[in-house]
Amino acid sequence: MVRGACAQPWKRQGSRAARGFEDLQAWYEPNRNFGDPTNIFASRFNAGANRWLPSGQDRANGAQVPSLNIHTNRTAENPSVAGGATVAGNDPVPWIIWEENDGPVDHDSSRQIFVAKGVKQTAAGTPCSGFKPSEANNMNGFCFQQVGLERFVSAQSTPPDDTDSRPKALTTVPVVVPPDSTTSVPLDSTTTPTLVWPEPTECV
Repeated sequence: MVRGACAQPWKRQGSRAARGFEDLQAWYEPNRNFGDPTNIFASRFNAGANRWLPSGQDRANGAQVPSLNIHTNRTAENPSVAGGATVAGNDPVPWIIWEENDGPVDHDSSRQIFVAKGVKQTAAGTPCSGFKPSEANNMNGFCFQQVGLERFVSAQSTPPDDTDSRPKALTTVPVVVPPDSTTSVPLDSTTTPTLVWPEPTECV
């Protein structure tokens, strides 16, 4: 891992599209259904229709807003996308990693790393039954499943935002290293997703 000099911390500002799985893009922006916090969104390109299709669970009670956030009332930024399969020979699926505030108050919460993988559905508009963080209807044929061990309680009190938090890190700018890719990061096997990110540390 390479860090910037402690006297010269770096950060990324503004929204960005992160392309890494064929024609799927992810980005962050605010949405009026969720208030001020920026949320993570993903769209995939349908070549036959020549249009981008928002993908994921509708997190806004029928308003057709497919946020990937663990908690839609918490700020999320800096998504990165990759494709791969955890079973050799299977079709690759999109994996998205991002940073998100996690705690009882958005502006005073620790920033964590979260991961979700896309799962293709047989039909658009059907429930994402058994999926976290939401079992709502899918948009355009994809449900996203949060991935990782539950590390601690999120301090969110009301469903659907009362889930446990996922992989924990105080971080900036996550990077996805996809399964089946050539990378300098050691892999347990060609079907093991590997994630890398920087974390702040105190200078000695």
